[in-house]
Amino acid sequence: MESFEYEPLDLGSRSFRLLMLHPGVSGEVECDLFQATLEPGSTIPYEALSYAWGSNDLSESITVNRKTLPVTKSLFHALNHLRHDQVRILWVDAVCIDQGNTAERGHQVGQMGDIYREAEQVLIWLGPSSYETKILMGFLKKLHRATSGDKDQKALDRVQEDWLAAEQDASNDRAALCRLQRDGMVSLFEEPWFTRIWVVQEVSNARAASVCCGRWSVPAHLLATAATLVGVDPSPQRKAILDLMPKSSARRPDKKESLHALLLRYRGSRATDPRDMVYALLGIASDIPEDDTMGLLRPDYSKSETEVVRDLERFLFFGSNLQHQLGQFNNMRALLTAVPELTDMTFRKAIADGRIGRVRRLLKRGQRFEVTPDILLGLVPERMRLALRDLSRLQSRKLTLSRRGIGSVLDRCDAESAKCTLGLIGGRLRVKERRHSRTRAFKLVLRSHHRARVTQEEFAEMAAFCDVSLMRDFINRQQQVFFITARVVLMLSLNERHGSQILDTLLWKRDGRVRVTEDGLLKILEYNDTFNARRLGRFGMLRATVTRVGTNCLDPSWASTIDFTARPSRFRRQVEEVGERLRESWDGIVKAEVVCAENAGTVWEPNSQIPEIEASS
Repeated sequence: MESFEYEPLDLGSRSFRLLMLHPGVSGEVECDLFQATLEPGSTIPYEALSYAWGSNDLSESITVNRKTLPVTKSLFHALNHLRHDQVRILWVDAVCIDQGNTAERGHQVGQMGDIYREAEQVLIWLGPSSYETKILMGFLKKLHRATSGDKDQKALDRVQEDWLAAEQDASNDRAALCRLQRDGMVSLFEEPWFTRIWVVQEVSNARAASVCCGRWSVPAHLLATAATLVGVDPSPQRKAILDLMPKSSARRPDKKESLHALLLRYRGSRATDPRDMVYALLGIASDIPEDDTMGLLRPDYSKSETEVVRDLERFLFFGSNLQHQLGQFNNMRALLTAVPELTDMTFRKAIADGRIGRVRRLLKRGQRFEVTPDILLGLVPERMRLALRDLSRLQSRKLTLSRRGIGSVLDRCDAESAKCTLGLIGGRLRVKERRHSRTRAFKLVLRSHHRARVTQEEFAEMAAFCDVSLMRDFINRQQQVFFITARVVLMLSLNERHGSQILDTLLWKRDGRVRVTEDGLLKILEYNDTFNARRLGRFGMLRATVTRVGTNCLDPSWASTIDFTARPSRFRRQVEEVGERLRESWDGIVKAEVVCAENAGTVWEPNSQIPEIEASS
């Protein structure tokens, strides 16, 4: 049979394609593909398919317009099971978009939100049914019949009460049925559909949605209720998706989140194409301008992943050059991992540069920020006073002034800026309580009393603003032990001018008074800092084995070893592998075991063995 070839779409209009799925029960899947439009009043009723592509291997085929079109096994199973005894009109991305046409692909992705919004309903395909999922879907059917037609929660509450009462029945048959229902729910939640980044937009825009498993189909909003009834607690990622499911009683409020907030919430999702981690969220983000004349975040598959990463950096962080602090981001996963820290750096830099407009834009994204003393005390007095004045005018509940910085800040205030500070404390800017606060006049103490006892917390804060000579002089005069923890590494990364040099200086100490902790080592490796990772070898480390214990079968365990004596090219590959794995590990337990040279002294300290350091008096 002849191979199917696409006819071009009019990319200057709101054109798209629809798939006519012909009736059938088994055998060849036959379809017709035709062009349609999203213009108001011209839309043909259709359903939109939401599914996981799975493998990119086009191992199956369907008949389209009497010609052969290769498809994935996942899509073939979906179309085969979704056939009715009548013609069904569907929108299916892999078939309705010419995946080999880069320009068309970008055009269609740009109107993806409208495609799902205009559909009669979204069909969520969760794969062929198993024995357990059949039992579960049968239960969901009964739940749907018992609650359909009710405009309130009374019927649903009665069903829940009856089910919970029946669950307490100690009979073997009932217990076995409950186990099968739980197993079915766990099986559905393990479907890769829940990890796809595209489902966020697909479900958010749906008028109605049905979950399809094999030949079974039920309203999607019942999944969350059923999970509670059968005693399955979904992961935060899956719960976030369940919360997006359209309810049967009313349309959800049209409240959108910023792209920054969406990336933070769903950065643990997966995409076959890394660029889709951004493109999949553009249609539901609240802060994407429609007149994006520069095309900064317009779906454009002619751009490489690195180019999209650069575009996203410029959009999120206002073009700030932050790469030198956490390393160069050449892939999407690395950038998304660093978004929280880069956001904090952008906030600090905006205050330091007097760009309060950027602070206002950051606050509009919905995230909360804390103004800490190291931000203000790092400014010259005049700049600090201007920053206090501007921050006091923002009057945002999402901005927090740390109480630990009030004393040291007031010491440098004139009457007007002191009034602004007090206004921030007593006004809408909330005060965040902090225990063991000892940062007041810290720089002055270090310069005049080098032997002053300093806590580990103060040592970490010191890393954020001191220079190399001050740190070297301070360490040489101290007798106590200090630890390079994850917090110290983070604070050093915030020290734009001296952080890397300070860490280098600390890693030259081999007298046992500076030690690297387990979480400190992991943070250095997470930042993919090959230079300072090599310094760890000179610090006395021979090998480090990093092990991660996953949380479930979709979140696997892994182990990697770094040989600090290896050749540079091999060492770099090992560090990059561990760094990438650490950045992709959102949950689970990560441990590190280190082998040190015999003459290295005490340079390594597992977190569990760190002594509690007394606060300074």
